[in-house]
Amino acid sequence: MDIEGGEIEALNGCQKMIASVKPDLAISVYHTPDHLWKIPLLVSKLNPDYKYYLRSHGYNGYDTVFYAYNAIL
Repeated sequence: MDIEGGEIEALNGCQKMIASVKPDLAISVYHTPDHLWKIPLLVSKLNPDYKYYLRSHGYNGYDTVFYAYNAIL
């Protein structure tokens, strides 16, 4: 999900779906500095069973993506 800073609003809008379906997620966290911790905290509340990792796809910190995936199959 890379919607130019609207990621938290989008996550808030689909909370029930994330909690029940538990999809794998890839969410950009570089649009504002606080997204780096607010998005992982929100996602962890929706599904505490997720495993996480963070990856920067650019050399300068841009294109940093937070990944959440199901640890339980």
